[in-house]
Amino acid sequence: MHDEGTTVRYTVHVETTLEHPAEKVWPHILRWDAWIEDYREERVGGAPDAVGEVLRVSHFDETGRLDLSFFVSIFKITPHRQLVYKIISPLYSYDAETGAVTAAPTMGFEILNLREDGETTVIGLDAFIELTGPRFSVQLL
Repeated sequence: MHDEGTTVRYTVHVETTLEHPAEKVWPHILRWDAWIEDYREERVGGAPDAVGEVLRVSHFDETGRLDLSFFVSIFKITPHRQLVYKIISPLYSYDAETGAVTAAPTMGFEILNLREDGETTVIGLDAFIELTGPRFSVQLL
């Protein structure tokens, strides 16, 4: 755990290859919560699948309880190639015992790149995120 006022900056880069063309993969990039079980997205503003769309992203723990949420907006979108989310501050965490809500200043970007390689598509995720605030565990990252 970190003390109040601690700032953590981190970057992530992961890649995977799927045996499908980018046009088949793209819908799953846009609707990622259909295949990532512990997160849900909900559109709260802007036109769907367009620059300016705002999504609430919620994470649920192993019991199904909401434990954190934050907002992202589509910063850039190039169909079948790139989706860039801007993380909108703050990140809300919810204490299971007390019900207390903590808002931590957060900023950053998540960048999803698709690149066709023959009959396959390489998906790259780069995240650049800064969190400041009381008590959060590295597991949440």
